[in-house]
Amino acid sequence: MGQSHNSSDRRIDPPVERSFHSGNARFHLRIFTIDGWKTREPLAELRRGDHVLWTNRLPNSHGPRDAVVLDSGQVVLLDEWINVASLRAITLLDPKGEVRAVFSYGQVRDAVGVSSTDLSRLARTGPYGRGTWLGGHPVVVGHRIEIPAGGKTLILDLSQKVLQLRSK
Repeated sequence: MGQSHNSSDRRIDPPVERSFHSGNARFHLRIFTIDGWKTREPLAELRRGDHVLWTNRLPNSHGPRDAVVLDSGQVVLLDEWINVASLRAITLLDPKGEVRAVFSYGQVRDAVGVSSTDLSRLARTGPYGRGTWLGGHPVVVGHRIEIPAGGKTLILDLSQKVLQLRSK
């Protein structure tokens, strides 16, 4: 007799390669696996035209759920592909691939000001259909990234020396 499994219990691997472009189309981020997800850490490569600026192994399990590439070459990784309350809910990388800021799931939850239950529930009803907090696609507005979460808008303001999350 086999066990039945709920479809939400299955791990759904991301595509073997995903691409993200800056608004000005000068920068291209590629997140990929070379082993069909036998290992959990993906590779990422940022290019400016044909020139590779950096290639790194990302700590996000199976990569981020979404990413934003800014016209400056900065990269923001959002959520984890797997459904966990991650220590790396938001990661900011500079144009050289160096980590400049990391915000945990707890920091995201606190900034949005809703319970973990509501945050996760609203993530599952968003365009991704899964996840722990990301409720919709991020939008770049000037030096800010506006991120739907918990029925609110989480703001990552990149114009400040000290990055802060706040919601509106």
